[in-house]
Amino acid sequence: FCATGALDADDSIRSGMALIGFNDDLNRLILVVKNAPADRMRVTWGEAGRVYTSEELAAGVNLADDFEVNPFSAAFGRVDEAIGRKQAYETRQMKDLFHGAEGHADMERTVELTERVRESLVKGVAEAFVPVRHTLRLTAE
Repeated sequence: FCATGALDADDSIRSGMALIGFNDDLNRLILVVKNAPADRMRVTWGEAGRVYTSEELAAGVNLADDFEVNPFSAAFGRVDEAIGRKQAYETRQMKDLFHGAEGHADMERTVELTERVRESLVKGVAEAFVPVRHTLRLTAE
């Protein structure tokens, strides 16, 4: 649920998510505050803050939709990077090695050797998934 980019850009993941209602339909990180102590409340999540009315908070606000950068952003970025490295290797593995001179000479050996490399990248993806500690702070405006 961490996607950056302009909502009106055709090359933005965040824009694509908005087109399909990703956050509305699939994101369950909704903050609901009943009986807020003030008409306007600032919600601070990580380094970013946003002001909501007590009515908006009572109805529930979708944090991932409202906070483009949030405490999960760095962790999601590390997962994306690890997946990108693995996918880049898999593309090379298929296109260049399996279908190249190595694969034509000895496919079984090529698979064996390249899978060792790929396995370390798979492990890197798994290790990139880590718990994220975060705090929401609400203050009256």
